[in-house]
Amino acid sequence: DVHVLYNISVGGKWTKVVRERSERALEWLSTKIGPYPYPQVTVTHAMRGGGMEYPMLVMNGRESEDLILHEIGHIWFYGILANNEVDEAWLDEGFTKFQERWYLESRYPPYGIDFESSDRYNDFQKRHWKFNSISERHQWSAIQFITSRHNRPIASKSFLSSGYYAYRQNAYTKPSLMLQCLRYVLGEEIFVQAMKTYYARWKLKHVNEKRFQDVMEEVSGQDLDWFFDAWLHQRSHTDYALGKWTSKRTVDGSYEVKATIVNKGDMLFPLDVEVVLTDGRRIRRHWANHLWRWKDEFTFSAPGKPKKLILDPDNQTLDVNLLNNQSGIPRHIVHFNWPGISYKPRHAYAVRWNPVIWFHEKDGIKPGVSLVRSYGNRDRLDLSVTVGTMSRKLYGEFRTQKSLWFLLPSSGISLGGYSLEGVRGGTIDLSFDWSRFYGYPPQHHVNLGLYVTDADSLDYTDLYDYGTVALLYGKYGITARVGDYRGSLNFEISSAPSGLSDWSFARMIAQLRVSGKVSGFGLATRLIGGHMPSGKEGVPPQEKFTVQAAGAGDYFSKPYLRHPSSFYNIEYLRSHFHLYGDANLRGYFPHGFEGAESVITGTVEASRGLPIPWLGVNFRAFFDGGWIWSEADKLSGDLLVDAGAGLGFEKKVMGADLKLRIDFPFWLNHTDSEAKRDIKALDFSRVVIGFDTGL
Repeated sequence: DVHVLYNISVGGKWTKVVRERSERALEWLSTKIGPYPYPQVTVTHAMRGGGMEYPMLVMNGRESEDLILHEIGHIWFYGILANNEVDEAWLDEGFTKFQERWYLESRYPPYGIDFESSDRYNDFQKRHWKFNSISERHQWSAIQFITSRHNRPIASKSFLSSGYYAYRQNAYTKPSLMLQCLRYVLGEEIFVQAMKTYYARWKLKHVNEKRFQDVMEEVSGQDLDWFFDAWLHQRSHTDYALGKWTSKRTVDGSYEVKATIVNKGDMLFPLDVEVVLTDGRRIRRHWANHLWRWKDEFTFSAPGKPKKLILDPDNQTLDVNLLNNQSGIPRHIVHFNWPGISYKPRHAYAVRWNPVIWFHEKDGIKPGVSLVRSYGNRDRLDLSVTVGTMSRKLYGEFRTQKSLWFLLPSSGISLGGYSLEGVRGGTIDLSFDWSRFYGYPPQHHVNLGLYVTDADSLDYTDLYDYGTVALLYGKYGITARVGDYRGSLNFEISSAPSGLSDWSFARMIAQLRVSGKVSGFGLATRLIGGHMPSGKEGVPPQEKFTVQAAGAGDYFSKPYLRHPSSFYNIEYLRSHFHLYGDANLRGYFPHGFEGAESVITGTVEASRGLPIPWLGVNFRAFFDGGWIWSEADKLSGDLLVDAGAGLGFEKKVMGADLKLRIDFPFWLNHTDSEAKRDIKALDFSRVVIGFDTGL
């Protein structure tokens, strides 16, 4: 019997699918593992999210099929095959995660997503987006953990994990992928036979690692120490690579192929090898000389001339880099960069593209294209090119980021360069992150780098002065969470040494951000202190602290803010556009300040959502204030304060989060300005906008 109990508020969803999904789960597990021994199962709507399992009873916070499979699966793993959750959590959580994924990808190929019943994606997304399979998503998650400093053997005791997310990887994700790899090594028929034997022998008894391995070895007739030791007791990873290969035609018309297979990792696997022939045919060969071979020459015969070789073509071994498993140029999968899409193929680069169109009074309309090429989270290239229809000038910028995990976990390097409206430049940045707990604050970030800007035309931007700035910098930041409050503390020390830069100056910055909720109100604050000592040349305006908003570099990074005409020739919007940053005294946008050498300022915002269901709206009150030191603006520790209120709007359209902020900084305490002396202390017509919903 299958019983379903639910709160009436979710009855519309639960009555349609939960009983059928529960019945299918019972049938699947009985077929693949062993028969259900109890007289009934009850699936209950839980009072909170997630799920919890007991023999014959599961409690689910939602009606999704994966959760139903997972929690009912626990009636087998641990409810029938009992294990010690502290010592060997993988024996139930890992097995249940594996069978859940196995079922979904079998029933809903190729992704494991029930598009017909799912309301996660709209019809447009289902037709036009590209999707990862569940296996690919779990593999990328595991690879990120495996290549971090927190990776531990699966057999580690639960309480030794560095946080809950590390526990989930070692108890759920990694062992589920281990079982998937074991199914590949043994073949599905032998694997299913072994699982049924394991169930029959140990049902309603206690199991452990040895009892499971013994059954796998007995049924398969193989010694599997090499497999289980690497997964369960070592911090191992898989990285096979295809080396040089040759082919030679033989007297019978076939081709003898010799391929070098290199093991760059420390896990061992037999490999399927796919051979693509010049006539379009694809054949498979199997390399089984994998035990304790770090480099091996694989010789086989092909019925036609080969043009490409691919190791592990079905992505069965959790290889951390499938790009080096193939000959020639790695495959590139090109698709439109729909807002919200997150497609990360395992065997190829993803190349996302979208058109762009900007404007400048000297260039006219500037059409172009933006490209992003990425491989997971470890390799990314951003490229953007535009051309002025009037000036015929070509503009471009690129940035490449690569993980250096093989040298130092959680480290990376990025390089960038650009030739844009009146400014050229480049950057190099080395980064390193660490935390005590995997995926949990406090998290520490360190950056060391150099950036160079060279401004040669003030006709194209009013954000820079002529000249070259080269700045060496070091940054440290820490993010933390205490209760409902999140915060970050960042420090920067940088220097523009003479010889490299037309100006000689230094910069020291400390910045604190804290946000949270109190009695239904959102609270956010930002404090900054900065000082810029300099030589006789002073500090260039583009590097000074901007009084009313973010600095010149932040504004220049937005193509629509580089020049008064860049906002599609609507100068009012550009002149009233506000980005959070620097001194952030948003009420002083009309003063025409040239910038400050020293600042001590802060911003406080309080917000509350308004009950408009079709549009996310929040009302905010804000206060910006602090002390400013600026030679050019004749400010020597003057206290500047503004206050006001605003509205934030947010709406999701075709997967994109569209945001708009309108602030009215109606009160100022300081109105003396050589640029504009008619500024009023109280003026309700003052307004700034931003493409966000608040601090």
